[in-house]
Amino acid sequence: MIGLMTCVPLPAATGLSTYGGLDTGTFQTIAFWSAAGSLFWSLCGAAGAARNHPDPPPSQHRRFAGFAHVVALLTGVTAGAIGLFMLASRLTDLARELATALPSTAYHDYSLSTAGVGMLGLLFASCATGFITTGNRKLAACLVWIGAAFALWLCLLLPAHRYTANGGMERTGLSVAIIAALSSVVAVSVLISEFAQRRAERGFSERVADDDSPLPLHWPGFRLSCGAISMAVFLLVCYCLTVPTNLVSGGYRTSMLLSAASATACAASLHLLVKRKWNSNLADAGMGLFSLALCGGCVALLPPEPALLEERFPWIFSALIVGLTLSTALWTHLEHSRFLRGGRPLTPSSGKVASGGHTEPEPAPVPQASLGEGSGRFAFLTATLAIVISAVMAVWPRLPAIATMDDSIDRFVAGLGANVLLLLVLLRASRRLRRSTFSLLAVFAIASIACFVAVRMLPFANQVN
Repeated sequence: MIGLMTCVPLPAATGLSTYGGLDTGTFQTIAFWSAAGSLFWSLCGAAGAARNHPDPPPSQHRRFAGFAHVVALLTGVTAGAIGLFMLASRLTDLARELATALPSTAYHDYSLSTAGVGMLGLLFASCATGFITTGNRKLAACLVWIGAAFALWLCLLLPAHRYTANGGMERTGLSVAIIAALSSVVAVSVLISEFAQRRAERGFSERVADDDSPLPLHWPGFRLSCGAISMAVFLLVCYCLTVPTNLVSGGYRTSMLLSAASATACAASLHLLVKRKWNSNLADAGMGLFSLALCGGCVALLPPEPALLEERFPWIFSALIVGLTLSTALWTHLEHSRFLRGGRPLTPSSGKVASGGHTEPEPAPVPQASLGEGSGRFAFLTATLAIVISAVMAVWPRLPAIATMDDSIDRFVAGLGANVLLLLVLLRASRRLRRSTFSLLAVFAIASIACFVAVRMLPFANQVN
């Protein structure tokens, strides 16, 4: 279905918008009635399939049901292509809007309306009808993407900027709303799949045991779709961590708590998928989202002052170092626990001595489908990111674009405490996991601490001289 959108209707919609002079309202009206037609023909196909008798030859109702499903597919693809074009255009405008702090009407206005919400609702109902009546498992992934587009369209109805009391402009909570909406789509989709899987295992145990028949809940593209949407949430949370949003009610703290909660929901959803069937990509995405959730929780604990973003960056750096340090400690603990539970020796010399005098190797670890698999590798990644941020924070006052010295007592204590905590966690990880890479990172942490202290002590040394 996505391939049909990108081959014919999507280029046609782009050409009509660029050279045909059609405005966005006309496009959304066409998409709405196309989605309504798709739902109508899906219901007709469902009615025809219900009246078909199972004995050959195929009845007239079966032929009509097939024709109705084809027409529903064509009209649904047309509506989906127009909706995809409108969303892509609005997201492009939104990226410009956030980068230039200007409203989208300054260069082009791909404004969305509530007609698109109705269009996507009708398209979702049409796809759900086809999924229920035909049993086509590929439509499950389409339902996930339509649900994500529906949530995204609702969020994009909100403005990206608002005017302040002094006549300036500031960002709204649009990015936080998008994060919460997309994470909700992933969480609800995974919970529905988990419920359907357990119900299928209880009701069709004999079919599951049969090797010749597929599982009752094999939805092609479903896991990949949830993973792709989760990666979009991952990128948006990274953006909110570096450029926090000051909400009208709650300020920076509420926005970061919402982002952290959304990242946690996505990580838990991916954990359920990985627990059902192992996938290293989904496991890495889940660990990354949970690490970002810890970072968001640390940033949310920062004081509301100073309000200027340029003055808040050093505080954000310290909070990110603490969050990544906690993530490193967590993944190190899971990796060490996994070794102990599985019986894999931490050193080559470990083993059991049998009665004959020879050494028996420890049994191989039992594979466990959880986010803990590969946590040692991810602990090294989070520790490396913490070292990079620590290095940037160490030379922050000496950067050409920075006007403040960042040498107050509270900032010095907070930055030094975050770096010392990182050093202690790296030393513990090196000791527990027996890996020299963590020892090397500990050396870099010591150098970063020395640079941090020297840069902030230099102004005081010049005053003494």
